[in-house]
Amino acid sequence: MLRTLSFLGRAVTLGPYYSFIVHRAVRDVLDHLPKEHPEITEWLHYGATYLDPKHLVIWYLVATTAQLTTARTGGIEDILRKATRAALEASGYPPLAVPHVHIGLESQENLDQAGGWYHYFH
Repeated sequence: MLRTLSFLGRAVTLGPYYSFIVHRAVRDVLDHLPKEHPEITEWLHYGATYLDPKHLVIWYLVATTAQLTTARTGGIEDILRKATRAALEASGYPPLAVPHVHIGLESQENLDQAGGWYHYFH
């Protein structure tokens, strides 16, 4: 019973805290992103961070598949990964979990064709 309560306490307290850190880190990344790259129109995150912070997934979205191709050939995906990991660490995300965080780039057009982000990523 105590183990269950301990898990629930961790889920209730750390899940929202990690979400706060992610929001702060992504906002910092987007504020400092070079303007010559395609515009990031939206972003989302999910994961079982209440179990382990390494289970975090962050997706940056551009509007069209053409913009996605341009962004990938321009190296923006690597820039986003490095900048996001640095911002997560600077914002207080657990440093041992940061290398395991999945950070990706996708187009809103692809998500819409699949029926939304839930259907696309699952």
